[in-house]
Amino acid sequence: MRCERLTVTDDPTRTAAALRELIPTPHEVRETVGEIIEQVRAHGDEALIDYTRRFDTAGRDPEPLVVDPEAIAAAARALDPHVRHGVERAIENLEAVLAAGRSSADVAVEL
Repeated sequence: MRCERLTVTDDPTRTAAALRELIPTPHEVRETVGEIIEQVRAHGDEALIDYTRRFDTAGRDPEPLVVDPEAIAAAARALDPHVRHGVERAIENLEAVLAAGRSSADVAVEL
């Protein structure tokens, strides 16, 4: 990850142009994502932890990758019922789409 400092001027056109210059090209994005996937395939959780330190935690150790089952149960109990219903519906929709994707025939999925 790189950090850039911009001088914001009163000219929005110049500021917008400076911001556009920071956007990586599709080729650069593909390269970076390919490297990340390669590292995760080769090094598993340790690569995930390294990338989390790099991109998400400013170098600090991330939270554990495995969450205690009781913590999950407590979070589920504390969840607003409407939110829980929405999450359960989203899971059902994803499962339906995934199941349809396994078919070799064209399939319409009603969500």
